[in-house]
Amino acid sequence: MLEGLLALYFLFGLGLGLYLRSYGLLPFHSLLTVGFGLIFYYSLRHNQTTP
Repeated sequence: MLEGLLALYFLFGLGLGLYLRSYGLLPFHSLLTVGFGLIFYYSLRHNQTTP
């Protein structure tokens, strides 16, 4: 569950960076958003398929 919160946190940082036109951390935030989002997705998927 923590991974989902971190994905949302870095997604917010990504949007805020775009809004403020601060592009220095854009690649870092996008990688973290995708990475934590995938971990969250696969952990939910694993918990649903396991009896």
